[in-house]
Amino acid sequence: MDLLAEIKTIIYTNAENGFTVTRMNVGGEIFPITAVGTIFNPRVGDALNMKGYWCVHEKFGRQFRFTDHQPAMPFTREGIARYLRSGIIKGIGSFLAKQIAGKFGEETFDIIEQNPKRLLEIKGIGTKRVLMIIRDWGKHKEIRKIKDFLNKYDLSPELAEKIYRLYQNRAISLIRANPYCLCDDALGVSFISVDKIALKMGIGEKHPLRVDAGILYVLDEMGKEGCVCSPFEILARKASETINIDQSLVENSIDILIGKGRLITDGNAAISMNIQNR
Repeated sequence: MDLLAEIKTIIYTNAENGFTVTRMNVGGEIFPITAVGTIFNPRVGDALNMKGYWCVHEKFGRQFRFTDHQPAMPFTREGIARYLRSGIIKGIGSFLAKQIAGKFGEETFDIIEQNPKRLLEIKGIGTKRVLMIIRDWGKHKEIRKIKDFLNKYDLSPELAEKIYRLYQNRAISLIRANPYCLCDDALGVSFISVDKIALKMGIGEKHPLRVDAGILYVLDEMGKEGCVCSPFEILARKASETINIDQSLVENSIDILIGKGRLITDGNAAISMNIQNR
């Protein structure tokens, strides 16, 4: 069954395997319920859509055992106020967050998104602040979309803000078109991690995007070992071994990357990264 809940208290969590025991607020329940399952980095106030089942523990009593969960928006006044004052919207501190959540309750997020002029009903909020809230809420929505997208591929949600800063509203469409864009130095996601995601997304092992990214990865790794460039044959062989495809495909891609200016050669078949055109 599905259950929407907010974390009220964290009784126990294991940082290594994510095993967590929490007390959670649930709509329709007078008292918090005990929920047990895997959550990495749980935080008080987080709302979750959980899939699981009810059971009765012989020692601890009634529990909800969840087998999967997705992030959700908080729904209690306390949870909404905590969410608003978390820093996602500049200009909303603890006092204003409590005022907004207290007045609009469960409708708060719908009002911010669809009828933000109603925020003027709150004493202390003027037109300038409403415009700031609209701007920051739009940015926050995009970051949430990216977080939800990353969650499908077991990537850290902390990456979402970095990705948004780099790609803005184009982020998800760019990643879908070429997941290897996550290998950008500004994001710090390894080629190995991205490669697993790309294969899950249907990028074939011989796809030009994968071959290109593999070549650049190998050359970058050689650079970390002190090699500022590599002979054509050595680069082709190492890249072929790393991504496990025929060397002739790698050689063809190296030529194309040189033609595009992403790799440069000194005329003696030594290849190096074109830092200005990565």
